[in-house]
Amino acid sequence: MTIFPRDYRRNRLSRPAISNHAPLPAYRRLAEYACMRGYQGVGGVGLDFWPVVKGYDGRLMALVVRRGHLSMPYTMTFLLAPGPRGPLPTARYQMLREGIQECEARLVVAKALEDDKTRAKLGEGLAERCARLIADRSNAIRAWYAKGVGVRVMMLGGEDTTVYVGKTPTYDPPERFAEPETGGGSLIARRKGKAATFVALHEPFKGGPGRHRVGKLEPIARDARGAAVRIAGKGIDGRAMVAIGDDYDKPRTVSGGGESFTLADYAHVRVGAGKVIVSGKLTAMKLRVKGPSKLTVNGKAVAAAVAGGMMSFGK
Repeated sequence: MTIFPRDYRRNRLSRPAISNHAPLPAYRRLAEYACMRGYQGVGGVGLDFWPVVKGYDGRLMALVVRRGHLSMPYTMTFLLAPGPRGPLPTARYQMLREGIQECEARLVVAKALEDDKTRAKLGEGLAERCARLIADRSNAIRAWYAKGVGVRVMMLGGEDTTVYVGKTPTYDPPERFAEPETGGGSLIARRKGKAATFVALHEPFKGGPGRHRVGKLEPIARDARGAAVRIAGKGIDGRAMVAIGDDYDKPRTVSGGGESFTLADYAHVRVGAGKVIVSGKLTAMKLRVKGPSKLTVNGKAVAAAVAGGMMSFGK
């Protein structure tokens, strides 16, 4: 059961603004936002009310009960996706779950600060850091609504590809129930061919548009078994790669532009001044570097040879 405080200015119940088409960060901060506003819940939330029935206008719709602005069509009708053997988790489901966990942690910290005995055990230094953390999180949520934060998307091109960009739709309740809701942009890519591998980079930023750091997203290798890319920008020089398919966990080698990487599942390489940091399941590589560099793999220093502007590691 969800209990919302009544908004006496509008003589109606209020609720968090969320819909099936809200951007992912909205799901992540939903629980904490509801807590800040004094809501005892996040409203009507459906797991698998998928739009499978045709309505009077011919559009697919979900069979849910409508009860004014609190009804499920104005919130979330499905958090899960239909799969061949039943419901499957989605990215927004994971965002909501992780957001609930973060909200629980915030409540525990806040409760500890309110109790004098517990605060004394923490000590003033730690207590002040905890208080700043709570304040920073509150400001971060307000910053989202101020649109000072966002996500920039870059995608590798390909033959016979069409990209559609539009505004994310939001619910359209009667005017007397209208309530501002943060929407977002929708990006749809369509590619014709026997097979296609889409590669996209999502870069969070803050401070408004134009504050992004990534300038280039270049392909190293791409096929039906995975992809490897080079990411470059302001203070950024990295390689990201992922394996897909039934044998994703078996070693494979990808190469291009004079570089090569042997990996299973995934790997990420960061190139800095005099150092290279690797995370993931990378067992060998040949990488372009500028001068002598130290190699760290999954937090451990590893010996690597550097000659002719190339770093060699593994076999």
